[in-house]
Amino acid sequence: MFDSNNSNDIQSSNLNSANNFEKENKVSCNKNDNLSSNLLNNSDDKHLSKDNNSNNVGNSNDNMRNFDCSENSLNNTNEKNLYCDFCIIGAGPAGLTASIYAARAAKNVVVFSGSTPFGQLMNTYDVENYPGFATPIQGPQLMKDMAEQAKCVGVQIIAKQVDKIDILKKKSQKTESSDEEYKFCILYGKSKCYSKICIVTTGATPKWLGLKSEERLKGRGVSSCATCDGAFFKNLTVVVVGGGNTAVEEAIYLSNIAKKVILVHRRNTLRAEAILQKKLFALNNVEFYWNFTLSDIFDDGSFVNEVEIENVQNMKKQRIAADGVFIAIGHAPQTSLVKEILTLDEYGYVKGGQVKTHIDGLYVAGDVVDSVYRQAVTAAAQGCMAAIDALKFLSINEI
Repeated sequence: MFDSNNSNDIQSSNLNSANNFEKENKVSCNKNDNLSSNLLNNSDDKHLSKDNNSNNVGNSNDNMRNFDCSENSLNNTNEKNLYCDFCIIGAGPAGLTASIYAARAAKNVVVFSGSTPFGQLMNTYDVENYPGFATPIQGPQLMKDMAEQAKCVGVQIIAKQVDKIDILKKKSQKTESSDEEYKFCILYGKSKCYSKICIVTTGATPKWLGLKSEERLKGRGVSSCATCDGAFFKNLTVVVVGGGNTAVEEAIYLSNIAKKVILVHRRNTLRAEAILQKKLFALNNVEFYWNFTLSDIFDDGSFVNEVEIENVQNMKKQRIAADGVFIAIGHAPQTSLVKEILTLDEYGYVKGGQVKTHIDGLYVAGDVVDSVYRQAVTAAAQGCMAAIDALKFLSINEI
């Protein structure tokens, strides 16, 4: 973060360039013009390079349920090298917040959205604890708004999966098309993105139980996302596995769709927030199986029709008829990109709990480093911190 003694100087030094940036890069942010458009451009000629400083990410689709985060809905680039000030890997709250702060400081910003664009909020129904909303906002809508805001300040989002982060050797960062020096080479597919700053915000992905039947029946009644797949189970019976916030939120959401929701938890109490538990216990179509684990899933040859649960105290097993199973036991940090260059803890999180790493110009934010809070608002805050620290680094080193 900026020191109080230095922040004003840095902000002042960026003021003139920021004003010029805004004049040269007019971006329409009139939402009335965006109602019938896609969230993000599918454009071949608007990728960011040293000779084409395009900052248009596209327009938004106002219908949240048609929110398309597939690769075709995002900016796709030709197989051509890119050059930027900030390369941000991951497009959840942390990544998009970092991109907004960097772009508003007149920096060229590229965001790689990866295989699961816009983070875990895409799978969250009602978001009640994100500041600024008197009534709950749906997760996909919140992410759509964040992406739209990033677009309005000139961020380019690319629907590509990053394969590797190379740290360039000192004094060898100059490229064939620029006198500027770059610290990182981001490899994606057959292309490269040279960047002065790299912020890793790749988030986390759902954990699974590891059952063979679970893997075999994914997409045929087994899911980790009630928001994505709940509609398929209208007036049916579903099982939710877990006892934390994720499981309780999934169960509450499914209770509005399914005839019956069965919550299976290995303990005799829930770990979810009290307000969520209160909502869940007030529902009349939710049943609880305490001190049970899910041991197997069965099907009728095409779709889930039954589950087997095991009592953790007496090891007795029993079967329950069910049409669907939702696994909600948490998430694993996606830190494979940095496991060779940063130190990870036993759970796979970047060690240290700070956005700044021991590598100059490399920052982390969100669920890749936060093993304690893991909230959208804290991820956004860390994205802000990483961007400000990175801007300070560039200013102090006159990069």
